[in-house]
Amino acid sequence: MKGRLTGFLLAAAVVVIALGAPAGAQQYPPSGPDVVVDSSEEGIRKPDPRIFTLTLERLGVVDATRAVFLDDFDGNVAAAAALGMHTILVGPDPHPAMTELLALLDA
Repeated sequence: MKGRLTGFLLAAAVVVIALGAPAGAQQYPPSGPDVVVDSSEEGIRKPDPRIFTLTLERLGVVDATRAVFLDDFDGNVAAAAALGMHTILVGPDPHPAMTELLALLDA
């Protein structure tokens, strides 16, 4: 998928573990996410529902059903789904997940 989808907001809920790794928004280019929620700054991490709620709040999304969450860990996907978010589990090959995302956005 090239570029940004017009009319959609993008967020990243990240876990920064590696010492010396760029934290939060610093690791993304200017065209990256609209919102970055860094677990090391917030003191909460996926799959804690509060990280998803905080991310939605920062995006200005009131209705969780208007959000799509993608992750490679099924526990995180289940936690987001429990809040009502659309979810997509990303496997070793990310292409099926991207195809699923594009179909969902076109619906």
